[in-house]
Amino acid sequence: MSPLQNVPPHLRRWVVTQDMSRYGEIDHAVWRFVAHQTYAVLEHSAHPAYRAGLSKTGISLDQIPSISEMNGALAEFGWGAVAVDGFIAPRAFQEFQASRLLPIATEIRSAEHVGYTPAPDIIHEAAGHAPILSDPEYAQFIERFGQLGRRAFRLPQDEAYADAVAALSCVREDAGSTDAEVSLAEARVEEAAAARTRLSEAARLSRLYWWTAEYGLVGRTDEYKIYGAGLLSSLGECHSCHAPAVTKRELSLECWHVPYDITRPQPQLYVAQDFAQLSAILAEAYGQLAYQQGELTALLAAVNSGEVCDIELSGGAHLAGNISEGAGTAEGTWLCWDRCVIWDGQGWSEHDAYQVAFGQLATGKPAISAGAGCPGERLELQYKNGARVRGRRARHDSPSGCLRLTDATVTAPDGTSRQHWELLWPLARCIVTASPGWPKNMNRRPTAYPERVVPKLRVVGPSNLRLNTLFREAHLAWEARRSEDCRVTFERIHRELRRDFPDEWLLRMNLLECWAKLGRHEHAAPLAYELKQLEVRHEFQQPIYTGLRYLARRYQLFVSLSESTQCA
Repeated sequence: MSPLQNVPPHLRRWVVTQDMSRYGEIDHAVWRFVAHQTYAVLEHSAHPAYRAGLSKTGISLDQIPSISEMNGALAEFGWGAVAVDGFIAPRAFQEFQASRLLPIATEIRSAEHVGYTPAPDIIHEAAGHAPILSDPEYAQFIERFGQLGRRAFRLPQDEAYADAVAALSCVREDAGSTDAEVSLAEARVEEAAAARTRLSEAARLSRLYWWTAEYGLVGRTDEYKIYGAGLLSSLGECHSCHAPAVTKRELSLECWHVPYDITRPQPQLYVAQDFAQLSAILAEAYGQLAYQQGELTALLAAVNSGEVCDIELSGGAHLAGNISEGAGTAEGTWLCWDRCVIWDGQGWSEHDAYQVAFGQLATGKPAISAGAGCPGERLELQYKNGARVRGRRARHDSPSGCLRLTDATVTAPDGTSRQHWELLWPLARCIVTASPGWPKNMNRRPTAYPERVVPKLRVVGPSNLRLNTLFREAHLAWEARRSEDCRVTFERIHRELRRDFPDEWLLRMNLLECWAKLGRHEHAAPLAYELKQLEVRHEFQQPIYTGLRYLARRYQLFVSLSESTQCA
């Protein structure tokens, strides 16, 4: 099944095309290095769903996965996968998950950031998020989180902060970024953070998602398993998260008050008792949303958000659009809209500008219903909050919950008036609730799939082209599995590395693993020595020691520094 068949029409603009041919041999080498070594740790320390879920969701440890193939594998669990280009809008991410679709960023981290990258990449999105979806209870939690996220209001400052964090993540991932560019991006994050004087519902939910789906542990604080995608995909943090310095706390809804830094390892983690507790905490969060509290609480959140919002009225009608001005008192509510659509139980009516009042009519005014009365009848509604509407009844069959008027005048509580040739006026005593976005039953305009292919083509110089060729030659020699050919090719590549690429460690690690698999420890010793030297030269910023330890455990490759020196 094509992943595009299940994409809601309004989300199509986020879906791009993955071209597997755009991944180079270095990219696949990065995937193999991270995947094999994290799996070696996680097969014992991750939630049991991880080990089984890797293959069940179309992920191989040996090559970057095809998102189309992952989509087919996830269909067995009632899910799907789509390719996206890096960071996407938080609301869109939630709507994908609410639709049981996993959005996967297709770029892959550079060799310089093998251990961890703050930017979205396919290792995190695929190997991190997908495997645990094989657990039905967890998959339901993720789906419900997406549904809940659609109900949470943002504040105008949220978007600026999210954009600043995304920009900083990309700058830090880019090996070509200068110190000045990093400092500027960090300053913008600090500036955007300072502007967030209040924490929105959406921001609190993003923290809850971070401490559960991204960095969650399950079990007890002294005996736990990893299930968070950020830990499952980080070669560094899948080790370091167990350190005593990383505080383990029992999970509660209080974690949504705890900030996080996407660009650094986390100083504390939260442990859920089980996946059932995740759903229980989500239900607790739902009860605190303005949408669930309803009435003026929901209205105030809608007005402050500046978002398109859907307001449900007591008479059954809905108003949706951008509120430009709003006020609520004990006497009733007055709203102005820049552009509004009204659901009257039969269809949608669009208006460029709209004013509307809700509440009790002034004392002594007769009850006015939508269906009773004669066409042409002159009507006047006077609200206790001072708003007034006058006009003629347009026709006898006014829709449920609304009154259709012609030649109408709407007067605001402050006395200003607006003329309407025809007006659909909701008859509502109060607002039931409000939620962000367009109403679910409104046929939102479909968007087109962009003609964008990912991952992006990298501009590389002759040196990197040659290095990529060496990775490919080593891989093809290993795939051929002819011992003498392997020996000749590996020795030639090693000589070229010594001559032209003295700082390259990942290809040396690949050659070392191949020699270990062949049992040729006499060839492995010089490589091990060079890698230990490179670990110091790279100031221990690359996971070289982790790679050597992995090979030692898996292939009994015990080569001491003194032995390596003698062999070098």
